[in-house]
Amino acid sequence: MNAPASILYLHGFASTGNATKAEELRRAFGSGGEVLSPTLDPDPEKAWGQISQILNVPHEQMPLLVVGSSLGGFYADYARLRFNVACVLVNPLVEPERLEPFVGTNRNQKTGEPFEFTRKDLDSLLQMKREKEALRRSLAPALVLVAEDDELLPFRVARDHYQSLGLRIVTVPQGGHRFENAKAYLKGVEATLQQGLLHFAHKLSSAHEPLIRSSKVCGCFFCGKLFGPEEIVDWVEEGSSRPEKPVRTALCPYCPVDSVLPESPRYRLDAAFLAQMREEYFANVP
Repeated sequence: MNAPASILYLHGFASTGNATKAEELRRAFGSGGEVLSPTLDPDPEKAWGQISQILNVPHEQMPLLVVGSSLGGFYADYARLRFNVACVLVNPLVEPERLEPFVGTNRNQKTGEPFEFTRKDLDSLLQMKREKEALRRSLAPALVLVAEDDELLPFRVARDHYQSLGLRIVTVPQGGHRFENAKAYLKGVEATLQQGLLHFAHKLSSAHEPLIRSSKVCGCFFCGKLFGPEEIVDWVEEGSSRPEKPVRTALCPYCPVDSVLPESPRYRLDAAFLAQMREEYFANVP
């Protein structure tokens, strides 16, 4: 079984899926489908429909990380809150009101094709902003990259906003709105991608009975044991929208703790990976 795309890239206003930041990701992390970068519709409702179609899938098929630049950063943050997915926000738009001067006819920066950005489109973004403020929190790993010399968006707005939410911020003195600092960009993406992998795996440790039963080997990231699914005896029933089909979580046959992972094409289930998971989630537990 092939792994789904690891990174979803969301471009900025009047750009395309072939944006420079997407190409940098493809060069750094592979071109064999690991990076998905759709060209988003200028209509925010349609753009969010495209993004939701990619993310509203069974968890094991979701990208590990969403990277967004400018308006794409606004969408990526919304995705973090709605889908509990790790993200990197690059000079993100925080205040959609700043797009008001662009209401009317614009041209795509890559293709030169004209497109309309309407008052209704701006209102859609403002509604998303209100929904983000209501959601506020997510446990998904997140990194915000801002350039102090951003000529389009005041860097302090994004920095202060996301600091108030407890997100990790990296500020660089130069890079402009395009964030032309490939070293900081790719280093941040790489680190958050690894955190996103652990976050992804952690979500596979609950409500996972079909995945467990289809695995040849399972592992517990509390005690570090590897074992076959047939060794599991005890299960915990989780909440389900369909009471006739309860969702169950396995308890480790050796601890027993509900920290059992199934196999996944996204990671190699071995002692080293289980140790990483324990360090991330049980570092303070003897």
